[in-house]
Amino acid sequence: MENINIKKIGFIILMVLFFCSCNEKKTEIFKMNIDLSRLAHERAESQYFIVSNPPSDFAGILLFYQRELTRFSLEKNKDFLTKEEFYFQSYYRERFFFDRNYKEPKPNYGKIISSDFFFDTRSVDVSHYDDKFIDIYFKENNLEDKDAPVPPYLYIHKMNLYYYPKGLKNNPDTHWKMSIGRPGDINYKTIRF
Repeated sequence: MENINIKKIGFIILMVLFFCSCNEKKTEIFKMNIDLSRLAHERAESQYFIVSNPPSDFAGILLFYQRELTRFSLEKNKDFLTKEEFYFQSYYRERFFFDRNYKEPKPNYGKIISSDFFFDTRSVDVSHYDDKFIDIYFKENNLEDKDAPVPPYLYIHKMNLYYYPKGLKNNPDTHWKMSIGRPGDINYKTIRF
């Protein structure tokens, strides 16, 4: 009799531990305090965030994007984007050594030249490129380019996929762009659909 009670208590404890460990972790967003002058996009106004437990499925990423658009419209006044020439927000996955308490290393003054930008090789753009989750572009300064997307739009790094909810300026029916390979590769190509 006593042996059966111990088995029941052990089974109940295991069930409680199992169900407690299966709770879905909540996605949280933390603003990064970094020196924006050291980044590759010196001419752009931007914000950088760390995301704990970001969604991994495609539908979850699109819902995350919609929530961030809503949050942006609630936090910023209507005149905010009229003052900016180019504005985007970058979101990075939280990792063990790259978390909500991230502090930038001291500047590396051995700068790299990349297409007319000077940037620090230890900036978050360069050193944590593989941790990048998504970018949301709210405003761009490509007014004369008729083939440009209408902001806001989304870039999903892991999938190498752009999502243009409002389409392109010259074609509002094109909502997606996928790049295969890396620019400069022989097999690099871009597909719009």
